[in-house]
Amino acid sequence: MGATMRENQKCIFVTGAASGIGRATALSFSENGWFVGLFDIDEDGLRAVARDIGEADCVSRKLDVTDARQWQVAVQQFNEATGGRMDVLFNNAGIVHVGRLEEIPLELNRRIIEVNLIGVINGIQTCFPLLKDTQNACIVNTSSIAGELGGPTFAAYAASKFGVRGLTDSLDLEFEAHDIRVCDIMPWFIDTPLLRNSQTHGASTNATLKDCVVGAGMAVNQIDDVVAAVWAAIDGKKTHNLVGLSAKILGPLNQHFPRISKVGKRQLLRKLALQLGLAGY
Repeated sequence: MGATMRENQKCIFVTGAASGIGRATALSFSENGWFVGLFDIDEDGLRAVARDIGEADCVSRKLDVTDARQWQVAVQQFNEATGGRMDVLFNNAGIVHVGRLEEIPLELNRRIIEVNLIGVINGIQTCFPLLKDTQNACIVNTSSIAGELGGPTFAAYAASKFGVRGLTDSLDLEFEAHDIRVCDIMPWFIDTPLLRNSQTHGASTNATLKDCVVGAGMAVNQIDDVVAAVWAAIDGKKTHNLVGLSAKILGPLNQHFPRISKVGKRQLLRKLALQLGLAGY
């Protein structure tokens, strides 16, 4: 028999839970008394997080968010553990490949869209019955400042995150009738395994993406900043929640003064491209 949620306990379903933002968020919610569903393609990482939380307070399962059938099985397991509740769905799983669009293999660009956007749609549609039956349920999607500020070397990634932002906007209105809030978090660069291990295509350096971001003089925010933003998003009223000072400055600037923003973006991203060894920007 698997773990089951205690009476009056709240619950959160987390994708990308094996590392980075997902892991930190899962641990934070568990520490605050929530029952946690842990889902990721990294089974070893999931086992480690489940040990840290304690098997009585979580369920975990391998989940490729692009696979609708795997979603059905994962949500059914969560449903059985929580008695049909889902207070929060945290759609956090994501990937990134950096480089000129034409130098990133087509299948990897497609995979970015499938994981970062189609995976979110899969999750929302599969979890909808549980969310609808839970009072004051909330969906939190991980978008990115790249969903506000497109730029070279992040084209497919930015497209996926613009999609998440648009999906969030639409569903926050559509799901009002079901008492489900929909919001997203839009972080700046965050110090996660994704930033440290992302593959850069066509680069003339072996430096990590994090090293290049720092070398370009850009800020790198901490995971705790994002976890705090997730809590704030659930408790607040904002649809889009910018994370990090740079995001909070450049996001509104891009909305209200797009020409000025374009100059600033070009300067920042040219510095990053040079750090990556990608000439021509």
